Amino acid sequence: MTVRAYQKVVRPAPLLAVVFCAFVLSACSNTSEIWQHSSKPKNQWSTDIAACKSRANTLINRQLDIESDSSFRNRDELQMQLATYDARKNRYSYFTNCLSGKGYLRISSN
Repeated sequence: MTVRAYQKVVRPAPLLAVVFCAFVLSACSNTSEIWQHSSKPKNQWSTDIAACKSRANTLINRQLDIESDSSFRNRDELQMQLATYDARKNRYSYFTNCLSGKGYLRISSN
């Protein structure tokens, strides 16, 4: 009977790409929108917004981490740009869904 041991190899390039994408995504924010809640006190709004941003970042970081683990080849520059764009779009969707679920309404300042 032969026993084979498998060891997961961590590639530094995809890991660095995930860290870079997470940093870029966490720095992005949409300042042209205001979120308001009709019944919660205003001092609670910033706490809820920060919690939703944190949750969205956590979900995106997890998604990017899974994608980098499942990628067995190096991605070219275009693929990385597309993945970053998709992640930013998904992050925004997670954020808005979180706030909407808490009863907030988006008010455009444009």
